[in-house]
Amino acid sequence: SDMGMGSNTVLTQMACEVIGCPMEYMTVIESDTDIVPFDPGSYASSTTYVTGTAAKMAAEELRTKIIAKFAQFFETDVENVDFDGVVATTKDGAKTMDIHQLAPKLLVGVNAEQLSGFATWGSHTSPPPFMASIAEVKVDKQTGKVIPLH
Repeated sequence: SDMGMGSNTVLTQMACEVIGCPMEYMTVIESDTDIVPFDPGSYASSTTYVTGTAAKMAAEELRTKIIAKFAQFFETDVENVDFDGVVATTKDGAKTMDIHQLAPKLLVGVNAEQLSGFATWGSHTSPPPFMASIAEVKVDKQTGKVIPLH
């Protein structure tokens, strides 16, 4: 389940915004240190800032690789490919392919491969956590005394 600040949701949103794809195209897999680098944990609202920066960087790398693969199948340079996160088209409009057509082409044959983006990022300073609180109070207008009610 999504922990604390909803990191699964917010990290998915950040990665999908970079790639340009709908959130339904992204799956979050929570891992352990058997398959990912050690992380001491997630604390406060800094998860969005710290882990979000790494997710953004990994998504940028993945987007670059996706565009390169479209260019390879289109037999053109990457600069000649427009990609909106789902559909890629050559700038002249002569060739088009969507991500659902690309994926099986990558997984079949002797040159089969899976595309991934990888990034690590850490902050030298701890970003300040943020929060919001609400209290119902009674204020004595003559004295200025504040009495918490709820």
